Amino acid sequence: MVSAPSVRRQRKAQRRAEQVRRYGHRRAPIVRIALWGAGALFLLLAIYAIHGFLVDPAERGRAALVSGDARSARVDFLNAIAENPRDATLRIDLARALNDLGRAVEAERQLA
Repeated sequence: MVSAPSVRRQRKAQRRAEQVRRYGHRRAPIVRIALWGAGALFLLLAIYAIHGFLVDPAERGRAALVSGDARSARVDFLNAIAENPRDATLRIDLARALNDLGRAVEAERQLA
């Protein structure tokens, strides 16, 4: 007499063998497609997040301003203001960069 757990194991093995015979491996095609799609989506989101972090001109400008490179900071802040002209913090940061470059009049115009 065969015990119940071994019968279950045999049936499970038969189902797996049937899946391998039918699909080429144990998972159904829809499951594989869903897993590949989820992986691809995760990869695209990771690339987008990294790209956005590395390309943001405001962050590059702030980093340049902290490191003392006011000329690069000015260019980055001008690029950031071109993308978002109503952002007051960008104008304040640009005024700081201009002031560090000795352009007080232009800095004052940014704050007006």
